[in-house]
Amino acid sequence: SSKASLHDCDLRQTRTYAGLLMLLTTAIAGAYFASNLAVTWIFLEATTLCSAGIVYHRRTAQALEAAWKYVFVCSTGIAMAYLGILLLAAATKCESLSYEAVAAAAAGGNALYLKTAFLLILCGYSCKVELFPLYTVGVDANFAAPSPASALISTGLVNAGFLAGILQGRDVVTAGRMGAICGALATQTPGDVEGYPDAAQMEAALTGAAITYR
Repeated sequence: SSKASLHDCDLRQTRTYAGLLMLLTTAIAGAYFASNLAVTWIFLEATTLCSAGIVYHRRTAQALEAAWKYVFVCSTGIAMAYLGILLLAAATKCESLSYEAVAAAAAGGNALYLKTAFLLILCGYSCKVELFPLYTVGVDANFAAPSPASALISTGLVNAGFLAGILQGRDVVTAGRMGAICGALATQTPGDVEGYPDAAQMEAALTGAAITYR
């Protein structure tokens, strides 16, 4: 529980933890509701900073190492996603990076640039979705962070990354149907017994997305 995870903390640490947790929740919600590629990227970058502070909550050497790894890997991934967004904007020649405008202009864009941009965005956001190649970022972070925060990072943040990096503003109703099917499949995959989405479960969701939007 949250109370048990904070029993050895002073008032300052507790306030810092609570503040970062609220900021992380706000950033995740912002990534869910953003209708613009750039705004989504900003919110996901904000989750990196909040999560790193939460991972270092216990102030141990292991927590410090996990926090630095998280910042380094996520910053690398976010930078790759940023390059992908810039390339996507150049390929579609959109003045706005809203999902609707980019989707409408994508049909007339350069196919090579569009595919390259998608790969950069997918690989960049893999640090949030816990998919290859940057899936290792969550291993140390989940062990170092307090249990309630680890649960939020492993569920809400992973799903926000999936929504931004894979679905990219597609129809939410269709995505919800796909999520229900993939959620049932994910419970059968070997992974965390508490049901947190790990790499194997997100691979099942990615398979469902490929089937739905092929």
